[in-house]
Amino acid sequence: MDRTNASRFAVSTAVAMIIGTAAQAQNAPADAAALEEVVVTGSLIQRPNNTAVSPILSVSDVALEESGQATLVDALNQLPGFTVGGNAATGGQGTGGRATINLHGLGTNRNLVLLDGRRLPMSDIAGNVDVNILPDAIIDGVDAITGGASAIYGSDAMSGVVNFKTVRGFDGVKVDAMSSLSERGDAWRLNGSVAFGGKYAEGRGNLIAAVSYAKQDPVNGSSRSFFSDKTPSSFIGTGTFVPSATNAPNAAVLQTIFTGYGITGARNPLLNLGFNADGTLFVQTGAVNYKGPNGSNGYAVIGGNVRMPVGQQIDFYNGLDRKSAFLKTDYDLNDSLTAYAQFMYVNPTVTTHSGGSLTQFPALTTIPVTNPFIPADLRTVLASRPTANAPFNWNARYVGVPYKGWDEAYQVSQYLAGLKGRISGSWTFDSFVSYDASVHDQTMHNAVLKTQVQRLLNAADGGASLCSGGFNPFGDANARALSAACQAFITKDAKSTEDLSQTQVQAQVNGELFDTGAGKAQLALLADYRRNTYKFSPDSDLVSPNGFNVYVPTSPGANIEAVVNTLPVARKAVSVKEFAVQVDVPLLADAAFAKELGVGAAARISDYSVTGSVKSFEFDARWRPAESLL
Repeated sequence: MDRTNASRFAVSTAVAMIIGTAAQAQNAPADAAALEEVVVTGSLIQRPNNTAVSPILSVSDVALEESGQATLVDALNQLPGFTVGGNAATGGQGTGGRATINLHGLGTNRNLVLLDGRRLPMSDIAGNVDVNILPDAIIDGVDAITGGASAIYGSDAMSGVVNFKTVRGFDGVKVDAMSSLSERGDAWRLNGSVAFGGKYAEGRGNLIAAVSYAKQDPVNGSSRSFFSDKTPSSFIGTGTFVPSATNAPNAAVLQTIFTGYGITGARNPLLNLGFNADGTLFVQTGAVNYKGPNGSNGYAVIGGNVRMPVGQQIDFYNGLDRKSAFLKTDYDLNDSLTAYAQFMYVNPTVTTHSGGSLTQFPALTTIPVTNPFIPADLRTVLASRPTANAPFNWNARYVGVPYKGWDEAYQVSQYLAGLKGRISGSWTFDSFVSYDASVHDQTMHNAVLKTQVQRLLNAADGGASLCSGGFNPFGDANARALSAACQAFITKDAKSTEDLSQTQVQAQVNGELFDTGAGKAQLALLADYRRNTYKFSPDSDLVSPNGFNVYVPTSPGANIEAVVNTLPVARKAVSVKEFAVQVDVPLLADAAFAKELGVGAAARISDYSVTGSVKSFEFDARWRPAESLL
């Protein structure tokens, strides 16, 4: 794609409503106490100098803004260790324009994505997380553990952990906006967010809220010449007769027909035959006697064979409309107890097109020899078969029907509430409960129904009694002449719904065990329970053959062309109980050749309701011979 920054502009403004000066705020005792809370990545224990043994890549909010990218995931994809997963440009057939993270190319569901150390909602059954749920304005930075962290975070963290950190002590209003265009003046995109925050209840409470909006225009492959020969498909709009090896045409009859066209030589009777506008036949493999367009109208002769390049038909940059909201608050109940709550919501809708639908496995439509539209030369070929009256297979791309496309609409939300505070002495706790819900409504537009196509093909009048003009699949011009009534007769909007939820309860206790002289030995204990549910309700024509198995009894595929049978899933649940422990013991501090020396260990037991227990262990040592080397 040739999307560039040629016509890009960025606006980032901040309007501060602050009581007192920044210097006063920094020196105020209350604010200094608030700054003691630090989000730790890669450890359940907060060390005095925030040293982490795991390799951590930290990216500040300034670095994210200066990347010039309109989305968080596009900014992160420029960093080492991150490879391209989904982003706002991707969509169709289940992806929904979601922005997913892929560490080391191991997969978008092989890493754990957190916000302030807590799990973000899942957006699909594979466990992918859509980071579009996070308004840019509330992100203070990102930490990424680019190695396994299963003992600390569980089996989800196979390839690493990405922890987004929210701004702390935000007081004021921040507005961010970015718009971009490609150098050709299309692919317009807008991203904007507004965040505001401040204290309430005489400083005992703190609130931050943000809303964001994103919109982008689609770009179709037909607008770029380099898609003219990409992904060539043998399914072509002219339609082709597909010979059967057990009921093949007579080779001599086929040779006679092509000799009449002025083309000598033997023809392979098992090669597909296409239909020219004048009713004559052509051999698709080798383009023998092909008289149709080449390089226009979606057709091309590629490698000597007649093809339809699909790249010209797809939206390689999809239309998007996304709204999101975020709210977070905490309130000091007393000096040692704080209540907090958080809410997130995102509603993206992605619209994409994949081109003309095609006749495809597992259940083919067939054409009877009684069809009135069969060209004369093809009738001669059909009559030469051993079983002359048998229906025959055909394949084509439905060029008379508007492009098949998808609307992917997601509604993802998370509700979280918790308590944290001091137990006694150095011992603290943090507990919360959260509930995530993700509803995915998918609409497949212009889905071609096999049973309806078969009814037209089987009709004695070619379907004219069922819809205006009937259906003539022989030749490009005939296929494109499908009336609006017949288009409506053979298509529908197929609607499916995917429903996911996640309930989580977690409690963590931290405290100091003893003083080694080099520092305090610390212990962290964590207990966690999660329950995930899933339900899928596909469109009825994606599930049942709807009588189509009358024609192909051994292949009861879905009743939508080019889509295999999709089974519904009643609501299922998977749960896991986890317990984790981590210990850190400093051994030396400020000694010769050992500014810092310490050891640590972590263990986690995860008991899954479907697979049983999984155990993870981690041991580590850290040595800092000099201040600048760890």
